[in-house]
Amino acid sequence: MRHLFVSTKRSAMIVSAVAALSVCSVALLSGPAGAVTPTPTNVTGVTFTPSNTWAHNGSHWTVGFTPSSTGALDSNNGIVIVEFPSKFKAVPHPKVTLSTGFTGTCANPASQYLPREGLTAVAFFFPQGCALAALTPATVTITGITNPVFGSYPASQFIATTFADQADTPATAGITILQRTAPGAPTGVAATPLSAHARVTWTPPASNGGATITSYSAVARDPSNAVAGRCEQVGSPPVVNGCTITGLTSGVTYTVRVKAANSVGASAASSGATVTPL
Repeated sequence: MRHLFVSTKRSAMIVSAVAALSVCSVALLSGPAGAVTPTPTNVTGVTFTPSNTWAHNGSHWTVGFTPSSTGALDSNNGIVIVEFPSKFKAVPHPKVTLSTGFTGTCANPASQYLPREGLTAVAFFFPQGCALAALTPATVTITGITNPVFGSYPASQFIATTFADQADTPATAGITILQRTAPGAPTGVAATPLSAHARVTWTPPASNGGATITSYSAVARDPSNAVAGRCEQVGSPPVVNGCTITGLTSGVTYTVRVKAANSVGASAASSGATVTPL
């Protein structure tokens, strides 16, 4: 793993950012009684997932890292900073969940967004009685980060470090923020004949385009390709993958196709299903 040593300027920014929290969050930084000076504890093996995600999502980011052999992290020196590119935004107190690798009482660590000197970083603080042993892989989940517009961001812009670190270790892969699109087409379309009606069902598309599907529309066309009827399911997302087209003519064979729509637009039409109402 390649290490990027922290510049004096960057170290000062992180130190000043964390120190600034003490103005409104003294309890977070004061630590337990008799707290010792933190031992420098580098982190390695940093990963950020998902590596591909949609623009403007309020995302659940899973961040993995491993403390080096210089020492364990606990409530005396457990101040971890996770940094995203400056175009990412965070709520004032992103929720941090200590997922794997930690021992002791580790629920609900205090956290803080650090909007200092162009950094978009989240600091979280080990609760009393919580620890992470040296060389123990750990994962945390951070909720409350809003992704920027689509584009690619290099690995070196995704950092996990500790307050006393002497080095940053970048993630092993860059992140691609995808542009939201219309959904994919629904699949598995089927139509059941009823008396002058047709009950249409479908399977949601594999991709919602990065935005919640808000409606499905089914259209029946007669042998001349004219629209003979339609029906819709709406909601965020619709709770039923089916609707009934009324007003059809018994004995006439229709072709039914379905489209999905989100805030960007409508999908392509699905493959057709034929139906002959009773």
